[in-house]
Amino acid sequence: MKAEKVRHPTTSSAGTSEDWSYFLSRWADYKSTTKLAGKELIIQLLECCNENLRNDLTRAQGGTLTDKPEADVLAAIRQLAVREENTMVARVALHNMRQDRDETVRSFGARLQGQANICKFVTKCKNCGTEVNYSELDSSGSVTKLTTRVSLKGKFGETNPH
Repeated sequence: MKAEKVRHPTTSSAGTSEDWSYFLSRWADYKSTTKLAGKELIIQLLECCNENLRNDLTRAQGGTLTDKPEADVLAAIRQLAVREENTMVARVALHNMRQDRDETVRSFGARLQGQANICKFVTKCKNCGTEVNYSELDSSGSVTKLTTRVSLKGKFGETNPH
């Protein structure tokens, strides 16, 4: 039995940090599966860009990027593909997120975690200097609020837990 051909991930302009993280995850999987290296790897990376982004990238870089290292090409793509979000706006959006009517708790939790990831909930430990990401703690607090609302709905017969 032959395995299905692996499709390369795609990216375009005006994406979010969350979109970019997803792209990087898919790109790592693609690289691992295809075992590409060198110039062929860079060509495939550039093929992940939609036509508008690829055109803007070529203009911004003054020509081809096929001879540059992968890290430089990813940085150039990110600069054009990701619109930076205001951290406070992202945190307010996280705080105001509500579960959609037909959305499962797991899907809502994934949406919460995705939003929390762009909120830059990172701090340095005063004792050891290690960076600590506490976004999971914050989104789990939101999930706790959600499950409390769902529990109350069951007890008091609310039709809308929002």
